Amino acid sequence: MKNYITIQSPIPAGFNCKREDVNAIFGFGFHEAANQYKVVRFFDESDIYQTRNEDYHLRVSVYTLGIDSSWRTLEEPFPYHAVHRTYLPPLVNGALHWLMFKTGCFPLEFIVSFDLKDEVFREMMSIPAHVSLQGKIEEFGGVTLPGTIGELGGLLCFYNYTLYRDSHQSVQIWVTKEYNAVWERQYIIFTTNIIDGCGFLIPLGFAKNGQLILEKSFSDQLMLCNRKAKLT
Repeated sequence: MKNYITIQSPIPAGFNCKREDVNAIFGFGFHEAANQYKVVRFFDESDIYQTRNEDYHLRVSVYTLGIDSSWRTLEEPFPYHAVHRTYLPPLVNGALHWLMFKTGCFPLEFIVSFDLKDEVFREMMSIPAHVSLQGKIEEFGGVTLPGTIGELGGLLCFYNYTLYRDSHQSVQIWVTKEYNAVWERQYIIFTTNIIDGCGFLIPLGFAKNGQLILEKSFSDQLMLCNRKAKLT
């Protein structure tokens, strides 16, 4: 007996291009109140300059497991362009979340949510404003990288990295304690004498004793951070 299903994902009608020229982005989540698992799919032409075109829209489809036999295309215009970074769309408050460029507003990034029950997209808060780490940046010559969103302790979080000349890095972690409200910085973690080698630290959740659990990317290593060491 199989414990999985296979869902075919053909290119939607109207895309007059080859498969390798189209970007497909997926999200998967369970809505407890509706008792449904859903897969959300974006089809996006790979030309980043389409984000400057006011008439450009992503193609969005939804597949409800156990109900749908094929993808349902959402007809509502969706004037966004996906940000292509490696992360799983976080499921918070019954909605999946993505980082998006708004059509005509490139390169500004927005957080867009999709309510799994009502199948409605909403543009949410902007990502946290840049926070100056002047002492560290001036001393080590740090370069801040674009951030990523995730879920941390049931809350929507945003985290980004700063790389320094001596191969060390820091990660800043922000959360919204009230959904779609104000970002609050919870941690700035400098990796000096904490972890060696390449890879980034990805926040996963909290241990029973309250310590923050982080994963080192490109490895099977985990580390714990004392929550009392957070900076606000």
